[in-house]
Amino acid sequence: MNIEDRDLVVRPSKTRASQRGKPSTRLNAKSAQSRKPDPLSRVTMLVRLGRHADAALAAEEVLSMDPQNLAAMEIWAKMLWQTGQMSEVVDATRRLIVLNPYEPGYHVLQASALQCLGRYGEASRAYARAGDTPEVQEAIADLNAWQAGLVAALLATDAVFRAHYAQNPSNACSSRGFSFLGGTPGPERWLVGSERRESLFTRPS
Repeated sequence: MNIEDRDLVVRPSKTRASQRGKPSTRLNAKSAQSRKPDPLSRVTMLVRLGRHADAALAAEEVLSMDPQNLAAMEIWAKMLWQTGQMSEVVDATRRLIVLNPYEPGYHVLQASALQCLGRYGEASRAYARAGDTPEVQEAIADLNAWQAGLVAALLATDAVFRAHYAQNPSNACSSRGFSFLGGTPGPERWLVGSERRESLFTRPS
């Protein structure tokens, strides 16, 4: 190649080389924008941060778009529990049980919330639906002990209840909303129940 031929060769400039890279850069930016984040990712992040109330609200937003999202519903119920919204926990677990009635954990969580609300009969029935695992049996024993402590307090302070109990212990207890799985325990259990109640129960876990 002579000098004249060499002078005719047009070498690509830096400007043109950089321009060739721009379309792919723009494409990558569009692709990144088109990838929407998993709606549950924000919920789980808030859970990890311990922001339970915010996590419950974020889970509700997911459920407003996808009412059958079981993972979001589980987180929602647990966060409601963590923030002490027991009536809402009962409603949330009802929805969970409709979707999966064979999960014992849903029944246990519902029973625990009902126990906190003083709805002992409903709590007993929810525990009865949860199965026969050692954990469930322990929770039932705790519920019975909690109620036994309350009955002991009533016997010591409420003359009307004491008279009713003397005639028919089972009816007296059921009239005040108590429900003992395995039958109403005898008077010898009330003091034991009262002692267990003081030492064991703040909120079921």
